[in-house]
Amino acid sequence: MSANPHAPPSAVVSSPPDPSRDVSGNESSRSLRHVDSARIFQESWHVYRTVLENNELAHLTTIDSIARDLAVVGSGSTRLLDLGCGDGAIVSAVFDKLKAQSSDVRLVKYTGVDASRAALDLNAVDAGCRDLIEAELQSFLATSSDRCSHDVVLANLILHHFDPEGKRIIVRQIADRLVDGGTFYYGDVYALEGEDRDAMLRRWKPRIDEFKGLTPDEVASVWEHIAEKDFPSTVRFMSEAMQQAGLTVEVLFSDEFYVTLLKGTKTTESTETTETTI
Repeated sequence: MSANPHAPPSAVVSSPPDPSRDVSGNESSRSLRHVDSARIFQESWHVYRTVLENNELAHLTTIDSIARDLAVVGSGSTRLLDLGCGDGAIVSAVFDKLKAQSSDVRLVKYTGVDASRAALDLNAVDAGCRDLIEAELQSFLATSSDRCSHDVVLANLILHHFDPEGKRIIVRQIADRLVDGGTFYYGDVYALEGEDRDAMLRRWKPRIDEFKGLTPDEVASVWEHIAEKDFPSTVRFMSEAMQQAGLTVEVLFSDEFYVTLLKGTKTTESTETTETTI
């Protein structure tokens, strides 16, 4: 079973869908749809924020891990591309932590890409220059002309919606946008080695059912989305895809259950693959 490469980002792990993108019909219909769209978005946003704040999918751990790493490898003039950015919560929190630590790392240019205009309207990342782009991930990567222009690219909990070949293509396109020595932070949910999708879902279900702060109906909607739209690969597969794209890969964090944060560094040296273990 393969993923739909055009599936929208999950309302749980990235920004919620923006139903108003599909508004059509007469003026009365448009008004009613707009009200309903706003309600649906707010409900989805509540779920997303609850999952983030309770660290159910390691958002807070990801923020800490990236901040620690950037404090060492970052620069005073960081240019960052945030794919599936939503409200920019992760990037904002990372640079707030760096500022609190009196770090010299500064965000001078921020490019946020998301398919949801409603989510982008909530984006409050503080940077010297901000560019918020409403676009599907694949469309943006296929058409943008920003090669070798970003010090950091972040893609958190978004690529698991794509099939294996789609993931390889996206990783190559991301690597192409990094400057030499640039960093790709890739956080996502993963399948275990030798685990088929049905076994993965059976393993995940009890954990999802225990998500804190959500009503039973909200948990059910989360699970429905996962069962229909999530097609994670293994850490080994994604590590090899990153290495084949010319990135040196290391694991920054793994909960050893389903969330792992990988770091890929672009170099001009050998791109031969090396084994990554958890």
